[in-house]
Amino acid sequence: MQYVLIDPFLLYLPEPRRLTREEAECYLQTLHGWSKALERCENRITFSISEKCSEALAQSSGYPEPSQVRLRDLLEFHNIPLDSRDFLASCRRFFESLWANREMVERIEEALKSLEWQFKRLGVRPEKIVARLQPLDGNLAQAFQETLAEVAFARKNSILPISALSEISIGSRDVDETLEVEAFFVHQAGEASEERTEHIRDTFRVITHDQIERTEPSFRNFLEAVAWVEANYSRHIVISEKARRLASEAPRDIEPRELKELLEKLVTVWLSAYEAGGGDHDEKYRAATRRHCALDESETARNRFASDYTVSFEGEDVFCGRHIKIGYRFRINFQVVRAADGTNKILVARIGKHGRNTLS
Repeated sequence: MQYVLIDPFLLYLPEPRRLTREEAECYLQTLHGWSKALERCENRITFSISEKCSEALAQSSGYPEPSQVRLRDLLEFHNIPLDSRDFLASCRRFFESLWANREMVERIEEALKSLEWQFKRLGVRPEKIVARLQPLDGNLAQAFQETLAEVAFARKNSILPISALSEISIGSRDVDETLEVEAFFVHQAGEASEERTEHIRDTFRVITHDQIERTEPSFRNFLEAVAWVEANYSRHIVISEKARRLASEAPRDIEPRELKELLEKLVTVWLSAYEAGGGDHDEKYRAATRRHCALDESETARNRFASDYTVSFEGEDVFCGRHIKIGYRFRINFQVVRAADGTNKILVARIGKHGRNTLS
């Protein structure tokens, strides 16, 4: 899954009369391009904007949502030859996607509060991407800076779901470069405690809409799908040797692409919801995959055939009773484990044929 954090400059819409026809056409064509990129890659890309940025856009009157009247005005005022109905419908889906996916970024702010870290200051190189927001609206520039800083903090400190993503891109209008972020956070645990500062550096690739991946990774077999998940989510998922061996022998009850998605969403959906609390991780996973996630194996499996579901992790044997049901014979058995570095990981014990669970 490709994750794109939207630069608010991409969305900011001045009054139509303040733009030249060339500027208006550039704005609309770019917005249309991003909307079409979402339609082209809807199942393998996530667009998001932080609540801070969307609120700052709304307060500055620079957000063309929710009525889209201003987009229509811009089309008509400058007589730009875009199919109005197709364009507005496409943009509506794009904006709905932005609103639907804000949760991923918003959880970072909750985590920062619980860990008692506060954003202090940030430097961005090259400065253009933030500096050009300043004359539009100072609050918008500050909101974008804080969002970049918080995402960098989450990646460094293994805060899900952001830290599960192998790459986060910044979606913008006309910039194609690498953004270097240098952020400082202050830790304050009560009035009497000593203040600590954490220095964080991170990089983000800034992309335009025509650089969005056009093809889904293809896999010839289950092992290739497993290898892709391991390469992209190694910080939060561990595939045991037993699971790999069983995957190589597994019945083709599903396609390798679906196996990739099921394992991927164990991290981005299930583990993320599990860490957030609330007890709705199984429900969210089922909604995202249409596959049932069971809490444990049977008593017979646990008492008589535990070895089928047990693997070693950091020197300890772990019984992996949680499982995803795929038909009557295909299972993915896993368990949540706490690693020595303090991060939660999905430990996968089995991929493929159901282990023994009856006395027959």
